[in-house]
Amino acid sequence: METLIVNLLLTLMMLAVVVLARTRNLFAVIVLSGLYSFLMATAMVALDAVDVAMT
Repeated sequence: METLIVNLLLTLMMLAVVVLARTRNLFAVIVLSGLYSFLMATAMVALDAVDVAMT
């Protein structure tokens, strides 16, 4: 189950990066950057690396 969650988070991160690279709207870039950071922190928590997720 943990592998499924981590793979889902990584897929969402890849999707966010692709959309981030293609957008021209500054507000969308800021929101997508925040979303990417949130997904990265969530992936680190799912991998039991809470100390890495907090930095």
